[in-house]
Amino acid sequence: GLIELGTFNDKDVTIDIEVLKEVAIKDIIVTSLDLDKYEKFVTVYNQFTNVEYNKNKMIITYTGNQGTLFIPYIYNENFKVKVNNEDAELKRVFSDFIGVDVKNGLNEIEITYDYSYLYKFIAFSIFISIVTFILLKSGLYMKILDNKLLGNIGYYIYLFGYLVLFVVMYFIPTVAFIISFFYTFKF
Repeated sequence: GLIELGTFNDKDVTIDIEVLKEVAIKDIIVTSLDLDKYEKFVTVYNQFTNVEYNKNKMIITYTGNQGTLFIPYIYNENFKVKVNNEDAELKRVFSDFIGVDVKNGLNEIEITYDYSYLYKFIAFSIFISIVTFILLKSGLYMKILDNKLLGNIGYYIYLFGYLVLFVVMYFIPTVAFIISFFYTFKF
């Protein structure tokens, strides 16, 4: 990409680049370019991109050169991509974003987010709710609590589940967030 730093005439310019996290940088080129050459560059490399959104689907019509098309969405393995109605590989670009290989000319890219894992969680939640409702309405819950052994087993299963949920939902993400300041994860 290009970053315009401004217009400077007959001046020495110092550029400081601050890296906020560890990234692999192959080449950084700093150069000057007069405005006419810049406009010519933009005209020559102008590539048309149209984006449409429909629920959990994004359709991108891209006309341009062969290469990897950068899409500024956070990478997630649940994204499925098709290029010109053929399954394609979703690439991780700049550590955290989506990239898709495209061919010269017109490309239609369809990116869909796959929610299939969510349906499993919903079914499991409904199942647990039904079992809980049956236990409470049938009086089995009170019988389980009255039995000291079953009550203790139930208590420790609940406590274990609560601790697992706490570790998964709060502890691990917090530690990963703190570590991310010192280390870049490569998934």
